[in-house]
Formats: sequence, structure tokens, C-alpha cells
Amino acid sequence: MSVLVGCLFAASSRDRGDGTILGDMSRRERMKKTIRIDEDFLREARSARGAETDTEAVRLGLEALVRHAAYERLRGLRGSESQARDVRRRRESAARRSAV
Repeated sequence: MSVLVGCLFAASSRDRGDGTILGDMSRRERMKKTIRIDEDFLREARSARGAETDTEAVRLGLEALVRHAAYERLRGLRGSESQARDVRRRRESAARRSAV
């Protein structure tokens, strides 16, 4: 069984149009969307994330999706700069700390 959920989706006024949202929460506008979600799936998502409302569960899911997409874009850049040099680490390694 599926349930229709009215939810608020935070859309940025600086949305690039490719799903990447720029800006902070203070600049976002809210719009109401009606979506069809499986009731059991929504209940499972709410309990997995500790969301108190359906809207919060959807918002947390969308935020996780955006973070994951950003991570994948960043991961795709790995090794793409042939002129990059190693960066000196600021912290000591764990082996050096334990030897002291």
C-alpha cells in the first residue's frame, strides 16, 4: 500500500538546475509537493533516521542524496590533477605519537 505524502521541499533560489543546491538554508524557499511513497518504506526510513515526521524523513533522505552525489563528484576527481604534489601532513602519525 502506498500513501500520498504532502511534504515541504527546500529549493534554493540559487539552484544550478542540475540538482546541485547552492547557498544556505536562510536563502531557501519552501514549496509543497505531493509524492507517492510506499507506507512501509517511509516508516522504515523514519525509524532509520530518527525522523519525527514524514516531511523530516523526506528532507533527511534528500540531504543524504545530495551529499552522496557531491561525494561521488569529488571522488571522481581523484588522481585527475597530474601536476599535484603531496601535501605535508599537519598531524603526526599514530605510530610516531605512541613511540614518544
